[in-house]
Amino acid sequence: MDKGTDSPLVKRMRNRGDPTIGTSRKTLRKAGVDLRPRLLGARGRTASFVDGSSIDVDAVVWATGFRPDYTWIDAPEATDDAGVPRHDGGRSLAVPGLWFLGLPWQRTRGSALLGFVQRDAAHLDAGMFDRTPAPGSI
Repeated sequence: MDKGTDSPLVKRMRNRGDPTIGTSRKTLRKAGVDLRPRLLGARGRTASFVDGSSIDVDAVVWATGFRPDYTWIDAPEATDDAGVPRHDGGRSLAVPGLWFLGLPWQRTRGSALLGFVQRDAAHLDAGMFDRTPAPGSI
């Protein structure tokens, strides 16, 4: 969780995404969880998925996730063409005084995870107010 965004390991892991928090897909499969793509519909006990597969189920856990939206920021230069914030460790590269927190891979893999975001918060606090962060907080 502490590897910086420029490490070779992170560059390989980044594109895999974070489908779960606190466990791996392998661990989930061992526990009997069947991860599937988007659910298209259900009839009776049969669930059908976007990949054309279907399965009889007893229960479905629908994890929808979220999609970030920064269009409310009245500064188009704050994001790239894909709508992703242009930043360095949370500090906007284009808009002085604009900061981001909780972005995926902001500084490390843990940047967007509740158990680790406090490290980035301490980093931003130190940068925003030109302070030295507390020992062990970054």
